[in-house]
Amino acid sequence: MDTNNRWRYRKISIAIFVTMIFLLTSVSAMALDTKGAEEKIFVVGMTERVSSANPFIGIYDADYMFYYYVYEYLVSTDDEGNAMPNLAKSWWYMDGATAAATDPDADLLKRSPSEWPLGSIWEYNLTEGIFWSDGVPFEADDVVYTIGMQLGANYATFWAFQPYTKWIDHIQKVDQYTVRFFFTDKTNISNPAVPIVYGTFLWIPILPKHVLEGYSPGTVAQSWSGVPAVGTGPFIGTDDLEDEIIAAEKITLMRNPEWENGLGRIYNRTCDADKVVMRFYADEQSLVLDLKTKKVDAAEIAPISYISLKNATDNPPELKLNSRLPLSVYTKISHFNFQIGSPALPSLNPSRVDPALHRATALATDRDFIVKEVFKGLGVKGVGILTPVCSDWYYDAYSDTKNRSWFNVTSATGSVLYSYNETMAHVMDFNVTRANEILNASGYPWPTYPEGYRIIGDVAAERLYNLGVAGSPTSAKEDSDGNPAYLEFEDIVEEQSELETDISKYLSAAWESIGVKLTPTLVSGAIWSTMVYGFQDEFTETYWSGDLDPNYLLYVPTSYSMDGWNEWGTPDPWYDYCYVMQTKEFNKSKRIHWVHECEKYLFLSGTAFMTTCDPEGCYAHLDYRWTGWYEAGYNPGYLATEVKWVGGDGGANNITIVVAGAIASVVAAATAIVVARRIKVKRMLREGEHAGDKETQGSAPNKAPDGTMTETLIKGKSSSHGQDAITIPYDEVEDDR
Repeated sequence: MDTNNRWRYRKISIAIFVTMIFLLTSVSAMALDTKGAEEKIFVVGMTERVSSANPFIGIYDADYMFYYYVYEYLVSTDDEGNAMPNLAKSWWYMDGATAAATDPDADLLKRSPSEWPLGSIWEYNLTEGIFWSDGVPFEADDVVYTIGMQLGANYATFWAFQPYTKWIDHIQKVDQYTVRFFFTDKTNISNPAVPIVYGTFLWIPILPKHVLEGYSPGTVAQSWSGVPAVGTGPFIGTDDLEDEIIAAEKITLMRNPEWENGLGRIYNRTCDADKVVMRFYADEQSLVLDLKTKKVDAAEIAPISYISLKNATDNPPELKLNSRLPLSVYTKISHFNFQIGSPALPSLNPSRVDPALHRATALATDRDFIVKEVFKGLGVKGVGILTPVCSDWYYDAYSDTKNRSWFNVTSATGSVLYSYNETMAHVMDFNVTRANEILNASGYPWPTYPEGYRIIGDVAAERLYNLGVAGSPTSAKEDSDGNPAYLEFEDIVEEQSELETDISKYLSAAWESIGVKLTPTLVSGAIWSTMVYGFQDEFTETYWSGDLDPNYLLYVPTSYSMDGWNEWGTPDPWYDYCYVMQTKEFNKSKRIHWVHECEKYLFLSGTAFMTTCDPEGCYAHLDYRWTGWYEAGYNPGYLATEVKWVGGDGGANNITIVVAGAIASVVAAATAIVVARRIKVKRMLREGEHAGDKETQGSAPNKAPDGTMTETLIKGKSSSHGQDAITIPYDEVEDDR
């Protein structure tokens, strides 16, 4: 199976289910000997299915919930998102001199220890006394095997955990219970060692070497079924696991006795549930009905269902409702295909890459309206790819009244056509008048105003030609029949997502006020993946989620992820530079600066990357048998699955508890698809030269004479094509589009 179509679904928090499992298994448990007692069943009800037991293949949120029940990770987290011992009892970072001094056989790639800076080597001291579910001891060989097979020539094949493995050069076994990770910049031809700050949060499930070593890495990555699912987690599958995955109705997991005797015993973690049953629903309405009839005890539901239950008068008294920003850092994003080298270039509207269009359409989008009407007020306006739940890293653009941003539109000859500046708090405010001014000045006349739509005029055609997206000015402003080219675009929306469909319908109506036609087109998940990750779309609706640590999500829009994760087609040296700086900055305040620079770039990108909403998670549960699941008063933003058994009468089918943790907008019937990988043309939409090679980690764009950063965001065929170079002081942002 190929990877491109998986990225649509692999937008799931790596930490969220680690936290969930910790909380699930750290409750005040009853005695584990349940002979003669009522069996305590913890059923996970969800509107998507588990597609594969293989952690390298699964694409749905349900898949990753399954993996976190069955497998374990080097580090776990508590209910506040803080790191805790797990398969690793301790970890620390060092430099080459320390590595050489503590291990004469340290694999420093035949380099001097001085070439390995502090933080470029991480050591993990593994927890002893842990066993796989088949009774085989867990040791360093398992970690070396799991990580090692994803590196080097296999990096592209093992797509699932690339945000973590990108900078890992190799892993070394020090002894039976000690491993070391060595980090280098493989994008630089000299492959220098580099410090990496996120070594605590490498959310990669560790798999058993003794089970998989007979398979080739390619088989493990793409075709192994995942059965037998031998893990170190709190639960194990039954003999029917493979059949249950195929049937797509439910999966039954049993408590893993080796976990109880291993991690559970060592770290004093216990579990109330005798079984976990993951029950799959083809539609949310059926799930909600089962909530109300006590066949299901808990679920994450869509805003419309949440509001409906809030207003209902026939709910069972045990039904509790809560909403809050989820730990999964969940965002809804609308964006143009910004890839100049798109394989579908002749059939796509060339204006889709114009930053003037991106800014104008963003200003014509009322994000407050989307939050209020589409998400029923259950969310906040989006900024970038992080949300307020990332309290340490979140950039609140709407409160930034100190820094200002300048937006300029220039002609192909360099003359300024339009310019405005505002504080970051207001530079992207909903403003239809300004949006029309930008399009008027940028060369998109509206000959039939107020009816019909704008066309690509002479000025815009010259600018698009210089951007490299058209073979000539004439081909930019005319279609294949010689007729005027209009500002009209197709919005590719996955048909199963009602929320994304509603966003698309709103944008279609709103953009008519600026003469832009957007037509929603509903497609299957397979077609969506083929088009978007093949850069065959013009515009699309999507979502992302990830970790509380910013590395995972900030990696996604980089040029390093252009062969899969990056669905925008927006590789940019300045963004790459900011991303890389935050990966290696151990000073937290300085790292925050670089994280914020990444977020500012995305915020100012307009509809090249427009986060419309950071939705709240909406939760419903029945509390007469189990309590502690997203209950009111729990620390907002963190996954509250600390369920405790309190007993009580069973519901239908004697089910003891049901808890849902999946995003309801994804339908269970969706399947994984094989799509031919495409090599994307990494043409950078930037102007100007930068000091050093852009492929060198940490090489910065040019600096102005006063030492401030000089940033440009577009690259065309000439040195002046519609965007001027600008200067960005350390405490100030300028955006030149």
